Formats: sequence, structure tokens, C-alpha cells
Amino acid sequence: FNFWIWDNSRGGLTNTNLSQSLFPLLCQIKDFVNCENILRSRLDMTTYLLQNKRHLIHVDLAQPHITAIYYFIDSDGDTIIYNEKSDYKSTVVTGEDIKKLTIKETVSPRKNRLVIFDGDYFHTGNSPTQHSNRILLNSNFN
Repeated sequence: FNFWIWDNSRGGLTNTNLSQSLFPLLCQIKDFVNCENILRSRLDMTTYLLQNKRHLIHVDLAQPHITAIYYFIDSDGDTIIYNEKSDYKSTVVTGEDIKKLTIKETVSPRKNRLVIFDGDYFHTGNSPTQHSNRILLNSNFN
């Protein structure tokens, strides 16, 4: 349930009507975060689960970047941003290392909310348990 809008490693903007429609929003976000380059951007949808499921704790890219998450609808399934940053040796946190993480901020998905943070911070999302889905645009810039 994800769809690439922009990916530098794939030539930039994907050639679809949906990507063309979302490109002006992506450019507005790029300007707002005061960055020159779009590195990648993808739509993401997670669906309702009976019990809360935390997704993989990660950073989006193994290089310095700014992460912006735009929520299209009101939902649950918070985004969690941790105090700990990646050293770029690994872009995911697993096993016992998860217990060492401390929460910096928890963000609830609200329609038209834009969350911006240093992409070096580990973060994750959760599946919704009270809404049918959670839909967002996750973008990375430098």
C-alpha cells in the first residue's frame, strides 16, 4: 500500500497522473522546508488492525536529509519520533536496541497536518485501530 511519487534513483517524478497531481503539493512542501532537492516521496496507506501494530523503526535514507510527513485524513496510528539518531551504519533498529530508544515526540495523524523533522532521527508509524486507514505522504529533502 505505497506508491512512489518521486525517487531520484528512479529518475525523479514517476510518470503517472497521480504523481502529476501531487507534484505541486510536493513542491510547496520542499519550499516550506527550505530545501533545494527532492530525494524521494511516496504515498503510504496502512489499514485497520484489531490490535495496535508498531511498524519498523527506521530512518528513511542513509544520508543527511529532512523528513516531511503530510497527513491526508484524520486517523489514529501515531508517528513516533525517537531521540536517537542514525549513524548511517544501519537504517533500522531491531532486537534489544529497541529497548534503548526514548520517545522525543508522538504525532497523531490529522488532516492537512505537516510534520517536519531532521531525517536522522529514528521514527516509526503505527497501524490504525479506530479508523479504516491512515494515509500520508512521506517525503525526503536536502
